[in-house]
Amino acid sequence: MLRLPPQEENVMRQTLWTGVTIVLLGCGSRGTAPEDMSAAEHRQASREHHTTGDEVDRRPPTPLAGRAGVGPVDHDGASHHRLAAQHQAAADTLDAQLREACAGVAETEQRRCPWSHSSSVEDVEGGARMRVAAGSTAAEVESQARCHRARMMVDGLDHMTSCPFGVRGLVITARPVAGGAVDLVLTTTNADQVTELRRRARTPVAEH
Repeated sequence: MLRLPPQEENVMRQTLWTGVTIVLLGCGSRGTAPEDMSAAEHRQASREHHTTGDEVDRRPPTPLAGRAGVGPVDHDGASHHRLAAQHQAAADTLDAQLREACAGVAETEQRRCPWSHSSSVEDVEGGARMRVAAGSTAAEVESQARCHRARMMVDGLDHMTSCPFGVRGLVITARPVAGGAVDLVLTTTNADQVTELRRRARTPVAEH
């Protein structure tokens, strides 16, 4: 069996381990869009990518390119630093959206589901509609709904498996109807989420 000189064998071993590490990081990575993770998870991912990028930058170049079909190994940690910046930007976006949508609203109120005041639920194109009994204006209902959504985004949508405000691509609108009631309409831009949104809309609020 042909063996490489010890120094080159060690480099080969390091090269293979580097490749495996990068593949595993890629497979385990989640997206960098704000709704892909909670704010805390985005910040953690940012720290991890910065750490990995620094480690990759410190590795020496591999001198085996061209030998036995071995190509050059990318030792540039810039891609990890770019991902770190994207995750941090996503966390910052989530925090900013929460501050804007929930200004002056206590955290306990931010978590209060607007769906709890529904008197009826009906399917509409792309989602569901709930009728909120008289007592609040359409602007107030929509504001509460947007605040609740912003809080859920910061906490992480993957942790909310029964609340209609936890689906991806959510669009919130509210409009007044006769008798002082308000129609709160939730739709999604993701076609594969429509059925799930409607299912959640009919889930008892106690389970949200």
